[in-house]
Amino acid sequence: ADVFKLAKDICTALSICSKKGIVHRDIKPDNIFIDEYGNYKLGDFGVARKLAKTMDSMSRKGTYSYMAPEVYREEHYDTRADIYSLGTVMYKLLNNNRDPFIDARQAVVTVSERSSALSRRRKGEPLPPPSFASPEAARIILKACAFNPDDRYNTVDEFKADIVRTMKNGTDFFGVDNP
Repeated sequence: ADVFKLAKDICTALSICSKKGIVHRDIKPDNIFIDEYGNYKLGDFGVARKLAKTMDSMSRKGTYSYMAPEVYREEHYDTRADIYSLGTVMYKLLNNNRDPFIDARQAVVTVSERSSALSRRRKGEPLPPPSFASPEAARIILKACAFNPDDRYNTVDEFKADIVRTMKNGTDFFGVDNP
């Protein structure tokens, strides 16, 4: 439930960014903060850009392990790139802090395994569900992390609405293999 609370709060921040035409481009755990009231906040807008500027330069800025494929390939991107990155944060939090394609129960992960996992994602191989996510949580996360931006949520508000609806339904966010 904490992962979905985090996602809901960050979606609120991204919604404000979207309304101002800003793409954050570096959603990752290091840029997510929590205040004294338990609210998650988005920080470090150092590589954020106005959408109009990203269309001109299509720069590859951000952290590769959270970066949307279209950003990595230096193609046109929009706010759905931030949806992908937030989905990846959620994925890793429900996969024992492991990237997709890396066994969540594995004690040590080699550089070669990390590189191979990232390569599989960049090629568009469908992601397996996070190891410790319920089917409903996995559905939301995998949609946010879709390789093709057109298969993701169209807007951050749509993403947030699905998260809120799932939270209100009292969904168990963990699968049977709780960590």
